Amino acid sequence: MKQAARISLTISIACVFLLSGIFGLSMFSAAASAPLSPAATTTQTWTSFTYNYNNSRYNPNSLVTSSNVNTLKLDWHVDTGEVNTGQPIVSNGAVYFGDWGGYAYSVNLTNGNTIWKDDMSTIAAKALGHAYKAQISSTFLAQGGVIYGGMSPYGPNPVAFALNQNTGALIWMDNFTAAPFSATLTSIWASPIYYKGLVYIGSAAFNESNARQHGVIYAVNATTGAMVWKFLTAPNGDPGGAGVWSSVVIDPALNAIFFGTANAYHQGSAKSTPYSEAIVSLNAMTGSFNWAYMIYTPSKGDLDIGETPNLFTVSISGTTYQAVAAGSKNGWYYVVNAVNGDLLEKIQVSAGGGSAGIIGLAGFIYNSPNNPEVYVVGQNTGCKPVCTDVRAYLPASNTFSWTYTDKYHEVGSVSIIPGAMLYPDEGGYITALSLSSGSVLYRTQFQGSARGGITVVGNMVLFTTSDGCYALILG
Repeated sequence: MKQAARISLTISIACVFLLSGIFGLSMFSAAASAPLSPAATTTQTWTSFTYNYNNSRYNPNSLVTSSNVNTLKLDWHVDTGEVNTGQPIVSNGAVYFGDWGGYAYSVNLTNGNTIWKDDMSTIAAKALGHAYKAQISSTFLAQGGVIYGGMSPYGPNPVAFALNQNTGALIWMDNFTAAPFSATLTSIWASPIYYKGLVYIGSAAFNESNARQHGVIYAVNATTGAMVWKFLTAPNGDPGGAGVWSSVVIDPALNAIFFGTANAYHQGSAKSTPYSEAIVSLNAMTGSFNWAYMIYTPSKGDLDIGETPNLFTVSISGTTYQAVAAGSKNGWYYVVNAVNGDLLEKIQVSAGGGSAGIIGLAGFIYNSPNNPEVYVVGQNTGCKPVCTDVRAYLPASNTFSWTYTDKYHEVGSVSIIPGAMLYPDEGGYITALSLSSGSVLYRTQFQGSARGGITVVGNMVLFTTSDGCYALILG
């Protein structure tokens, strides 16, 4: 349901979080080089979770293609001894990732040797002035000589940070926990995204019995960490929830960001927030509300839009639209007008619900102008014991061109190379399918469960599992 422009926006312009402890920020400043565009421009770069502003997840410069993907072999493996769920990013010949033990890593792209390794628990304790147990579940961002990240997927101290890309030294750290928002800001699952001097990151809750836990989108100054604005997806006075555990996508032409939100609390109640289980659009620079397309009102339970949206142009019945699209844990994929939030198309990818449905990121290419093909994955509750449906979706006709069924659950994200798509699954398999037919081109099992995304740079494929970070190379 499209929600009218009811705006519950709290904006703090040029607020530095250290204001008599109100926001609990410990902020450290250091010089950083001028910000660069996040779009990947070389074969050796993948600098953010979404790859580019529109989350296409397609690297057209990849040397790994459908014709040679079957020759991939193990190049190196970094055993962190901890669970890893983020996607590795690549910049300036180094690979960056974090783990649930609270460590941030920079390793050499060529051989996996450690460049630096930060114990973020120790760094945070020193910066914040109290004991801190770091956990890193999401993907880093490399921008302008800085590595940005978020910590604390299970609370109670969500923290965003910036590190020197070359040395790992702390530049700034923001603690989103202290009063008056200690009951509402509990976890960071989202991955940071950069645009025009701002870094965006979402906050979500994990305790669905606590109606005080509200979702928030933050925009902070990329250089200093000072908060520029914030947007409460469950405004004060409303039921809690509407957490943001996806990342934002950005349309520079519309000067807008887009993201998905989770369900309202309490689950299954007749209550909902103005922005729960929704695709939301905000002004990218001010955080002012544009529109929200809600898939349910009132909330029907745990049917989050946790997938980061895709942005594309599509021609439907002779009219071309700028569209934003995202999947829900209900198993449906929604295509919405990016200008006004009107629904254009929707289609069921899988039988979802609960922890199933669409969770990992979809990717897309254009078969022709305004004719995208989206590669989307959904866990299917209709299979016994489990299965996942991988589909090629054509929004222009609202049809699927092919379907492949995997026997394992998949919560990771699709990546696309010329002629093929790759995805990880919880069985530890990395699979490559033909874009044209859905036929299997490569499928190999690795140690641990693969729950993040896949990065493709040059002749290499990188990913993490619960057993560490892996790098494959063309044979």
